[in-house]
Amino acid sequence: MIIFAAVIFSLLLLLIFSMLFDRSFFGTKNYSLKIDNLERTYNVHLPKGYSGGNKYPLVIVLHGLSDNPTLVELNSGMSKKADREKFIALYPKGTGKSPSWNAQFCCGEARKNKVDDVKFIDSLVKTAILDFAVDKNRIFVVGFSNGGMMAYRLAAELSNIKGVGIIAGTAGSKSDMPSAPNRDVATIVFHGENDKSVPFRGGGEFSFLSVDESLDIWTGGKYDKKAEEKEGFVKTTYKRENEQDVVSYVVNGRSHVWFGGLQDYIYSLKRPNIFATDIIWNFFKA
Repeated sequence: MIIFAAVIFSLLLLLIFSMLFDRSFFGTKNYSLKIDNLERTYNVHLPKGYSGGNKYPLVIVLHGLSDNPTLVELNSGMSKKADREKFIALYPKGTGKSPSWNAQFCCGEARKNKVDDVKFIDSLVKTAILDFAVDKNRIFVVGFSNGGMMAYRLAAELSNIKGVGIIAGTAGSKSDMPSAPNRDVATIVFHGENDKSVPFRGGGEFSFLSVDESLDIWTGGKYDKKAEEKEGFVKTTYKRENEQDVVSYVVNGRSHVWFGGLQDYIYSLKRPNIFATDIIWNFFKA
């Protein structure tokens, strides 16, 4: 009963903050899909003015460990961004009592039960293309924490993913090194300097790779690196010949949050100077 009350209280808090900071989630609908005898669910937000006569980019947003589609939708403000920029936002749900994604090296019940989340997302993309007016050439994935780890895996294994946004995630662990994609994938990464859950410099419970190690593997180690210090963060661009850039943002003094999200507002009690959702979409759009 106490846990239930705490969940309701958290949802009410998020609803209040969503209204205060203009975060829209109304109009999002629930759907389900059966994969490997598992009933998988996902939420879809169609932008205001949606018309089947047009083609829209698709942005798949993956929640973190123990999170869910509704909370990541509220936290990220991605549906409001979808309304303004005219793309379809899709929020799948992981598996287990504490929903998670099987990124191979992490985490939760999804990894333990060897759930085929790559197959799920692949089927989800194909279903979305059939059900909605999706532009096949503009399919993107954004993930937070365990969802960010899954986004790395999807980019490496699914050829229809054109770009990924990783927030507080890593590409692999010391014992389970990731594979880089064999094609050009636009990649943007955000990480807090003081992240304890997925440490910026690597390590932790799963011996995570650091952000630098992840990006070295991801880019094949062949790039021209340019770092720019801004107020509160360092932006580094990894330029590769004849390929999309890879960009990372290391946010000073910050921890394991969706930067500029509702959780970030609540923790800092002030308007953060960086909003990952805006930057990610502008990166994809470009």
